[in-house]
Amino acid sequence: MDIKFQQRMLAGIVGFELRVLDLQCKIKINQHRTEAHQAMHKMYAAGTENEQALAVWMEKLGLIQ
Repeated sequence: MDIKFQQRMLAGIVGFELRVLDLQCKIKINQHRTEAHQAMHKMYAAGTENEQALAVWMEKLGLIQ
């Protein structure tokens, strides 16, 4: 890499501090299609311990009807 290019890039780096005032969580499981949730839930419920935990989580979120 050209040394002048490197110097220009380094000159553009600035430090800053950010104070987080709010944190939001979004949940997206398979495009929010109810029929897909049902199929995924069935697969997870029969899967590994972690997958079974996800199936329970989906139930608690009300994604399974």
